[in-house]
Amino acid sequence: MSGLFGSPIVISQADDLTLNNAPQIVRQLCEFYYDSPAFQIKLDTIERKQLFKQGDQLGFIFSATQDAYFMLLSIDPLYNMSIIYPYTASEIKKIAAHTPYQLDNAGIVQGPYFGQERIKVFAFKQKPPSFALWAGRYWKSDSPDNQAFMKLIQQAAPFANQSTLTLWTCKREEYKKTLHNRAQAFQQVIDAKTLTRGIMVMPYIHIPIHFEYNKSQLNPSGIQQAEQLGKALRNDVFRQSKFRIIGHTDSRGSHAYNQLLSEKRALAVKQYLMQEFSIPSIQLQTEGKGETELLYHEPSEDAHALNRRVEIKLD
Repeated sequence: MSGLFGSPIVISQADDLTLNNAPQIVRQLCEFYYDSPAFQIKLDTIERKQLFKQGDQLGFIFSATQDAYFMLLSIDPLYNMSIIYPYTASEIKKIAAHTPYQLDNAGIVQGPYFGQERIKVFAFKQKPPSFALWAGRYWKSDSPDNQAFMKLIQQAAPFANQSTLTLWTCKREEYKKTLHNRAQAFQQVIDAKTLTRGIMVMPYIHIPIHFEYNKSQLNPSGIQQAEQLGKALRNDVFRQSKFRIIGHTDSRGSHAYNQLLSEKRALAVKQYLMQEFSIPSIQLQTEGKGETELLYHEPSEDAHALNRRVEIKLD
């Protein structure tokens, strides 16, 4: 697959995270969601990370709360589309509720283009009439197939849902620099509208707050990240919302120590949001995950730094 699918990556620039240059129909597909989803679905990479370098293989795991037919759509950095599951008509089957389906070796990052990839999973309680015709299909950003695919997913609204996963790809030799810049890439102003679309069961708000090694206090960089988060959470759309603040550590240290440290990090962020932004305590629940949910498994300082984080979920 190209890039995993393929414009050169500059992760530290905010424009790399937008759809400003995409055709209108492509923007509509990328941002598509169901207002009243018929059930809930989950999507993640098997590798549990979002940055893949040239030569990496990757797979996906997905599930739904009801029996469903699944379709995975890849949108590459040049806005070309491809159906990566089902790839052939023989793969089409209804997957039982609450049964994770693992799609191994879905692709290899090979270029020549690298950048942001969007993976959209669609799940249908009933198989759409033209479902099999889309298996393994590839089309370009200016193809009439965009309108045809949009029609398919719109007509399925009464019995469907979708979720979106964003990935980044880079050249092998740029991996370390790109990994380091990923912290900057996530420091974007949150669009409250995007966060309330119901596209995931418990969507992450992507402003992770990072910590120094073996520390639970907010440093100047962490305060800046927490300030961005606090401003977003004060939006009127979240007035009645509850959030789960989840602390994480890197892979070093014992499990018991990391568990306690991750809990302290989550509590530090909660206290900051309460003190500086007057967000009620009842809206903020804390939890620690220790080292159990690493984003990156590389034994490098850059990977360790990005694993030491606090994230927040809509509860």
